Amino acid sequence: MNIMMKTLLSAAALTAFTGVAHAGNQECDTGTGTSKCHDTIPIELVVAKKCVLRADDKITVDSKTGVGTGSFWVGANANYNLLVNTTYHGQTGATGTDESYLKGSGSNTTTIPTTVTTKRGTKSINLGVAALGEPMALTTMNQYSVTVKTKNAIGSVLADKYSDLYSIDVYF
Repeated sequence: MNIMMKTLLSAAALTAFTGVAHAGNQECDTGTGTSKCHDTIPIELVVAKKCVLRADDKITVDSKTGVGTGSFWVGANANYNLLVNTTYHGQTGATGTDESYLKGSGSNTTTIPTTVTTKRGTKSINLGVAALGEPMALTTMNQYSVTVKTKNAIGSVLADKYSDLYSIDVYF
């Protein structure tokens, strides 16, 4: 045979053998007393972790009472981690647990100190501290309540729009 033909036959034989070896096929020789062939095929289903997060549009702090409330809800098909924070938590004047402040707009540097509390039922979730292993919620979403309270009476504060931003991160 010429070299080309030998090469083609060798490649065909190798391909056939490799295909049989990788397909998980079993050869049975009934001459050895075995009357059946047996093999297995694993069956798998991988369900990715996912979450649904819904939150109120805004928390409005009442200028008379100094209190504002809001909520958010988390649904997940696995236990999850939750991190809540505000823009001004941890900055000068707001370094305590759950401390933040509302800041005036534009060139108004006036700040109004606040306490921001987050709860799921009776469990408190502190600002800037990850709550690990929050329970999955398949049929009813976990509800979290958020309360913002000014630390002092608003009194004589410059008329302006004061704001902060509450952030919610859910991760696995």
